Amino acid sequence: MVDDVPPVVEILADGPGYRQALVPTPRPENHAPFLHHLPDGTLAAVWFAGEREGMPDVRILMSRFDEEERRWGAAEFVSPSSSQSHQNPILASLPGGVVWLLYTAQDLGAQD
Repeated sequence: MVDDVPPVVEILADGPGYRQALVPTPRPENHAPFLHHLPDGTLAAVWFAGEREGMPDVRILMSRFDEEERRWGAAEFVSPSSSQSHQNPILASLPGGVVWLLYTAQDLGAQD
């Protein structure tokens, strides 16, 4: 769990075919969200966040939506702390309940 983040946020709007909610995040810049149903049916969101894209504090965060509570859980880091910037995450479910997190990584300032 990430420090200084409210643990949950309620749904803002709900209607036929859509649901609007905010996912809590502790970082000033957040980018490239990706939604995926995990093998158990839970909706997960991953995105990258940090002080600024390309900086080494940029990491991948993930939150899960609790259908029963109708709330997003607190964001958790799912990529390691490193000297690289992590971005553009996707989740992929494989046979046997395995879930892969795929993302790009770059050294400081290497936007190409």
